[in-house]
Amino acid sequence: MMACLLSKIILPAGLLLGGLGLAACTRPPASSPASSEAPTCCQSRYPPAAFKQYTTQQLGQEYQRLRLIKCQACSYYGGDFHQLMKELGTRLNGQPRATVRRIMGQPDAVSKNTLLYYWRYTHDYLRFRPAANGTVASSWYFALE
Repeated sequence: MMACLLSKIILPAGLLLGGLGLAACTRPPASSPASSEAPTCCQSRYPPAAFKQYTTQQLGQEYQRLRLIKCQACSYYGGDFHQLMKELGTRLNGQPRATVRRIMGQPDAVSKNTLLYYWRYTHDYLRFRPAANGTVASSWYFALE
């Protein structure tokens, strides 16, 4: 609300800050996933129920597309982005580290040789820890806040 008020005051002066305030005013409110009007900004092109019919490469490309989207729907538990990450975690478990990087792209972080791919930033993420013979073991970290 303050950003909206601020933009109305600053915008006529032509300052960049006013434009940013205006953008904050026009953003639609986030809907809960239970709402019939939930945002579709983070909806996968591949329905989660049909993931099995798509290749790991296809799902990886979809993951890389969705990870660039910054909307509230991407953080919904059980949402398309979450389901996609779960599926990739299962499929890439036991695969070579290079395969994980090829499918999922650059990790969001690397900690103690573990590749981290954020779902809800550092609160919840998919990790790939080094295992035997250069493969990785996938698991999830949940902050449970």
